[in-house]
This record gives sequence, C-alpha cells and structure tokens, in this order.
Amino acid sequence: MSLEILQSIEQMEAKAEDIRIKAGAQARDMIKAVETAVSVRERDEAVTLRALYQSLLDDRRKQVEKKLESVHEKKDQERAAMISKAESFLDKAANVIFERVVNNGNR
Repeated sequence: MSLEILQSIEQMEAKAEDIRIKAGAQARDMIKAVETAVSVRERDEAVTLRALYQSLLDDRRKQVEKKLESVHEKKDQERAAMISKAESFLDKAANVIFERVVNNGNR
C-alpha cells in the first residue's frame, strides 16, 4: 500500500511538472504574441502619427504660403504706387533738366 502511495505521488509530481512546463510554454507564447501585437500597434501608430504630422505640416505650409502671397500682393501694390508717383514726377524732372541745360549752356 505505501508503494502504491509513493507511485501515486510520483505520478502526481510528474503531472505537476508536465503542467508547469506546459504553463511556461504557454506563458512564453502569450508573451511573444503580446510583443508581436505591441510591435504591430507601434508601427501602425507611427504610420498614423507620421500622416498626422505631414497633414499638420502641409496645413501650416499652406497658411504660410497664403500669408506670404498676401504680403507679396501688398508689396506689389506699394511698388506700383511708388512707380506711379515717380512717373508723375518724370515730366517735371525732364523739364527741369531741360531748362538747366538750356539756361546754363554747355558748362
């Protein structure tokens, strides 16, 4: 009877060891699966963040280009006004130069 009990205990210990080994293998498999899932998720999030960053960058670039266009238009208008003002003095300047040449001769 005590031999049967010892054999029963040994069988139970063997089963327990087998269960422990299987549990360890399952735990390692679960960890690998989770690590793989996390890696995939990180890559997906990185792609999403890059797309968001690019979108924000494009939006900001458009805003800056629009503002620069507005500044260029304003500067073009200012230049046109200055040219127009200068052109209005052109006839007067030509007359003044002509009169000086005529009045002062070839000095």
